[in-house]
Amino acid sequence: PKNITELPHPIPINYQKSLNGEQFVLYDGLIDGSRCIIFSTPTDMLYLSQSEMWYCDGTFYVRPSIFYQIYSIHGYNDDGIMAPYVYCLLPGKSETLYTGMFEKIFQHMSQMNLPIRLRRVTIDFELAVANVFHKYYPYIEVKYSRVAVFKLLTR
Repeated sequence: PKNITELPHPIPINYQKSLNGEQFVLYDGLIDGSRCIIFSTPTDMLYLSQSEMWYCDGTFYVRPSIFYQIYSIHGYNDDGIMAPYVYCLLPGKSETLYTGMFEKIFQHMSQMNLPIRLRRVTIDFELAVANVFHKYYPYIEVKYSRVAVFKLLTR
């Protein structure tokens, strides 16, 4: 599609499953009046819920042109290997969008009766994301990526 209005809503059923046959579209709807799509499987949500540390980052280079960014959330699996578990297609990078995105993810974990073990999240210097955690999840420690710190200091 050339623009967001050409993308079928909801995503057709035959495109909602992973290669393993698991449901892959976690959420396809509006957040703050704009279309957002969140992808994850039940297995990936289980692994993410068990991870005490998450690494979150957005990328603007490898995204469908009808979205502003792909935001990914990574955690550790049982073998101690970090892996991506959630992918979000977002139309912007506002605090309201990030609030809604994390709310949908945590709601889904709750609906699956998954215990959320998250204690620390590492992000780049995206203030909107930091604000979401400080306001709504103050018990979660926010750390900033060393790569992001280095880039900031060497500008």
